[in-house]
Amino acid sequence: MDDYMEMDVEIIDNRRGAIEVLNNLWSFGNLQTLRLENCLLEDEDLARIRYEAPKVSYICLCGNRLHSPWNCLVNKFPNVIFLDLTQNTAINDVKRLFPKLIVLNNTQLFELSDGRARSTGGNDVGIF
Repeated sequence: MDDYMEMDVEIIDNRRGAIEVLNNLWSFGNLQTLRLENCLLEDEDLARIRYEAPKVSYICLCGNRLHSPWNCLVNKFPNVIFLDLTQNTAINDVKRLFPKLIVLNNTQLFELSDGRARSTGGNDVGIF
């Protein structure tokens, strides 16, 4: 049996369930995708995360009550390449905090090293 199994977590419209996942990240060792949508999460909820999830590359935090949680998240999710913040307050300094980030709110942020063109579509963050 394979020792490695990727894991995706999706919680929608369930604040208690989302907080339970955040409090127990240690038990999701192979977590790749974290989707906590419309869970009424606030910056303080994310600041309480105690465990790093270095394998997470996709995070969707749509429709929460987030303003600027990224200073605490940058150390917990260091390898994020896709981050969806739609329906949250505009966030600044995302690119500086997540240098590997390629896609934000379904918009490619910059030209990739292989020369693929970048998108400049308008979305919530619009800081690049």
